Amino acid sequence: MKRRKISLDFTALLDITMIILFFFLINFKFSSDEVKAEAAAQIEEAAAQSEQLEADRRQFEEEKAEWQKEAEREMEKLREADKNAADNAEALMNFQKGMVLKIDLSMKNRDDWDITVLNGNTVIGEVSSENCTDLKNEIITVLYNNGFKKDDVIIAVFMYDLHDNGSGHIPEDFLPQIKDVNGVYEKFYCAEIRK
Repeated sequence: MKRRKISLDFTALLDITMIILFFFLINFKFSSDEVKAEAAAQIEEAAAQSEQLEADRRQFEEEKAEWQKEAEREMEKLREADKNAADNAEALMNFQKGMVLKIDLSMKNRDDWDITVLNGNTVIGEVSSENCTDLKNEIITVLYNNGFKKDDVIIAVFMYDLHDNGSGHIPEDFLPQIKDVNGVYEKFYCAEIRK
């Protein structure tokens, strides 16, 4: 028996295989480009979000610092209010005990008068029309010379007798000048009493 040689031609098969291979390579390239573009877009979005987060963090830190300053200011006001409340309560208790600053005006006539300043029943200063150029500063000097501090609560009463000679015609600026003492002694309160 004679063997016959069979010649096989795989060229067509090779062509089909190459076509399929090129098809997969082209698809892979397009897929790869899409993935790269999508990844680049995600990276840009992440960078933008990161920048926004950093901006938000900085803004939050600034706002937090401002809130902290505001809270410290409010706490200081509360501490001051507590201190003022204690000072005011003490001044009111002293007032109830009769320990009040009395500014007693005695008039001989419109241009001749004397003021006696008493702390409780103790005379702590005197001012007269002869030596007074500025009533407000004279009262401030009396307070200073008697150890009053600028942050003390001082309850004062400006008193005069309507039946004194000339008391019905006291200078109109007396009470305003006395009340202006609170420009230096911030917690100086003065009322007017006519006898």
